[in-house]
Amino acid sequence: MNKIWIKEYGNTPESEIQGVINRYMPADSLGIAYYTDRFRSAGKKHLAALCEDIPHLLELRLFNDMGELLIRRSHIGGAFVWRLADDNTLEKAAALETDQFLKKPASYYVEYKQYLDIDSSFQSDIDNYGCHTLRTTGGGYYALPVAEKQNMVCIKAYLQYDKNGLAHIADYRLAGFC
Repeated sequence: MNKIWIKEYGNTPESEIQGVINRYMPADSLGIAYYTDRFRSAGKKHLAALCEDIPHLLELRLFNDMGELLIRRSHIGGAFVWRLADDNTLEKAAALETDQFLKKPASYYVEYKQYLDIDSSFQSDIDNYGCHTLRTTGGGYYALPVAEKQNMVCIKAYLQYDKNGLAHIADYRLAGFC
């Protein structure tokens, strides 16, 4: 795998995924989980709640501004694939490049912000997982570990270059809320 932002990766059976989470979860993480029947997010103090229903978990993202542990599988009962994206790993690998453009860590990613669909007239509550309950402009509800004034998700898209030097997005991760 030639993705210099990936520190480690692997395949793990369901029975061992909690060990991967305990070993690789970035410090001071926020979390988002997708299950077969629901979406849940949690703030730093409530991340263990995202791991209470591993048998129904399809995807888990534990992230901070410097990295993300992504765990996913395509179907219940299947093995999980996971990767740990780490910006410190990217910076160290970029420093070894001989090409002056590729020596710059910023050559390997694009950062952008995506607005969340939030009805600002709704007074949000904080749920049992440290998340604000938000209402969309269409009337639906969801909960995210955001501060009251945060209305965007910060995303880091990682770039790879083909043999002609053309860039494409090869991976992305959540970096926080802003």
